[in-house]
Amino acid sequence: MGAVLARRHALRRRDRWTRDQLHAHQARELDRLRRHAYAHSPFYRRLHAGRMDAALTELPVLTKAELIERFDEVSARPDVRLSAAEAYQARASGDELFRGRYYVAGTAGTTGRRGVFVWD
Repeated sequence: MGAVLARRHALRRRDRWTRDQLHAHQARELDRLRRHAYAHSPFYRRLHAGRMDAALTELPVLTKAELIERFDEVSARPDVRLSAAEAYQARASGDELFRGRYYVAGTAGTTGRRGVFVWD
């Protein structure tokens, strides 16, 4: 509980950030996210080749169908694979996390293929 309250306190300070502080934080976090994706995801290295510093509006769109088709390449974690995430979803009790760390959610599949999304 103490850790949650400490994290809450740290995050609440952001409520008073100026627009410039918020934009600087967003730019830093986006840069950190992109560097991680390029370092750990073969898919993103290939998709964004030559565009590592391009604005998000200049990058190709990733559709749900392509995401699911290339899930294992998109994943930046070698222990997160589509077949394992789908198997977890089929048997999940609601209390345990996938691989002891990840949340998993899925779409209904009304467009033909269920979407599977994994995060920590």
